[in-house]
Amino acid sequence: MCLFEATNLSVGRGTSAAFQRIGAPWLDAAAVLRAIDALPLAGVRCEGVTFTPELEPHAGERCSGVHLNVLDTRLVRPVAAALRLLTVVRRAHPDAFAWSKYPTAANPSGDGHFLRLLGRDSAQAWMDQSPEQVDEPVLREWTDVSDWSSRVRPALIYADSAAIAR
Repeated sequence: MCLFEATNLSVGRGTSAAFQRIGAPWLDAAAVLRAIDALPLAGVRCEGVTFTPELEPHAGERCSGVHLNVLDTRLVRPVAAALRLLTVVRRAHPDAFAWSKYPTAANPSGDGHFLRLLGRDSAQAWMDQSPEQVDEPVLREWTDVSDWSSRVRPALIYADSAAIAR
C-alpha cells in the first residue's frame, strides 16, 4: 500500500490500520469495491471503511476508503494487489486522482516517488496513458524480481557478489 504515498490518497497514517487501507474524502468506495471484486486478488479481501487520518494527506478529514484484509499470506501478491487497486481508483476517479510528491531524506524534492517505490521507469506513464490496460502480463512484468541481483550488483560496494547471486 506504500505505492499510494505517491498519490493524493491517504494510506491511513495515524489510524490503527495504517498501510492496510487507502482513502480520500472524494473516494467512492462502493464503486471501487465493485470493480475490485471483478479482479483476481488471491489471498486478500477488500471492504469499505471510513477513517480520519491524523497525518497528511487529508489529516483530520473523514475519508471513505478500502481496507485490505490479508486472508492467506502464501497466496497474496501485495505489490500486484496495490497496483490493481491503484488502477481501479484511477479509473473510478480520473478527475480527482493525482500523483503527488513525497519528500524523503533520500529524495528531498519528492519528485518521481512512484518510480522510486516501484522501481519501474515505465509504470507511471503507462498508468497515465492506459490504466485500463494494467492487466496480468503488465503486473507480472512490473513485479518480477528475477533480475534483482543483476540490477543491484553495481550499487553494492561492500557485498560479496557471489553471495548476492545465491
